[in-house]
Amino acid sequence: MGITGSTKPRRTWGLKTVFRVAIFLIIGLIVAVFVNYRFSARNIQGPTPPEDTRAALSINRFEHVAMKDGRKQWRLTADSASVFSDRDEAVLKELEATFYLKENGSIHLEADHGRVDTLSKDIAAHGTVIARHPRYTLKTENLKYRQESHILEFADPVEITGESVRLRSDAARYDLNTGTIIMEGHVETWINESFSE
Repeated sequence: MGITGSTKPRRTWGLKTVFRVAIFLIIGLIVAVFVNYRFSARNIQGPTPPEDTRAALSINRFEHVAMKDGRKQWRLTADSASVFSDRDEAVLKELEATFYLKENGSIHLEADHGRVDTLSKDIAAHGTVIARHPRYTLKTENLKYRQESHILEFADPVEITGESVRLRSDAARYDLNTGTIIMEGHVETWINESFSE
């Protein structure tokens, strides 16, 4: 009887110890999860601002009209535009622009790629660049438009094709105010035999 009586209290004490250890482990686990959650919640940061190489804004079917002294200077559309606020620039794909001449008329431009300076309103176009005037067509690979002077600059070789003549030069400038083209560098000219004054 003495041996049996001394075994029961040991089993009860053993079960109490196991329950106490289990409760402490559960409480410790709950505290650890809570502390970990609180710590990770403090370290959650908002989205990082765009880097220098990432656009602040992307737009499909971009369109812009530039005015100067109450007169429309040009109208530009593009399939897409990525606006970089840190560079004051919009990078364009598949762009079309219409430049309005001082007298009546306009020149229509198409290019694979381009950029617009959002401050100066200057435009750069590259890739296959085609500018169409009612009387002739200009083709080049790089073109710059200067808003302040209203001049198109062709830094790369440019080919101008009209009804009876074809010109090619190393570079050229087209003054949209006067409608004058200035050919620069080596200039070649082809005139159709049927050309008559």
